[in-house]
Amino acid sequence: MSCDCLLVLPPDSPYFAHSATRNSTQLWPPLGISYLVDSLESSGFHTEILDLRLACDPEVAFKEALCKLSPGMIGFSALTPNYHAACILAQYTRAISPGTPVIIGGHHASALPHEVLKEGLFDVVCLGDGEATIVELAECFLQQNRPLESIAGIAYGESCFTPPRVMHDLDEYSSLKLDKFPMEQYPKSGAIMTSRGCYRRCVYCAVGSAAKPVRFHSVHWVISEIEYYHAHFGVYHVDFYDDNFSANRRR
Repeated sequence: MSCDCLLVLPPDSPYFAHSATRNSTQLWPPLGISYLVDSLESSGFHTEILDLRLACDPEVAFKEALCKLSPGMIGFSALTPNYHAACILAQYTRAISPGTPVIIGGHHASALPHEVLKEGLFDVVCLGDGEATIVELAECFLQQNRPLESIAGIAYGESCFTPPRVMHDLDEYSSLKLDKFPMEQYPKSGAIMTSRGCYRRCVYCAVGSAAKPVRFHSVHWVISEIEYYHAHFGVYHVDFYDDNFSANRRR
């Protein structure tokens, strides 16, 4: 069994070396990765996911998946608490499958791309919205039909940055794709983002430092996502994870 792309959510770094079962009652399927899965699969790239927050032994689970799936490229999504774990997993990837392109995205990488590049563990840093970027990276690494420098919204090498990418029409790209997640291991509730971005530019916040404009999903899109949760998983409770939910109070 093999896949074009393996998307990985690392565990929180302090617990990486422990083999105790995680308490998954407060965990939701990662929204960012679910949107990337939808983009990749819609473009014809076979994608698998690995949520290592659910693994009793994340190290073993990752190595087994890497050997079993032989992915053409690997993408990590990391916040600051699990960034160190992403680095450890990237080191494993270099040792086990040295020719596999390794990509990292998420708030930590978007806020501190220079520091991430200095690690020398990741081939590409994905900055901000990743749905279109990840598809173009797959075309670059897996199909060799797109130059890396032509892809907007990334950083690579020692300090190469391409022009920023902003998704203005969120409905065009973002849809939940949860059939690859072990939904029985998550609480019976949903999570959704009805908008992205923030008007504020707080220096301590990854959202503000990215300087992305506020963009909103349509009402039709929001209703369809809630209906998806209810129809497929019997969910009656949904949490909203907007960067700034009150950015438009009339809305």
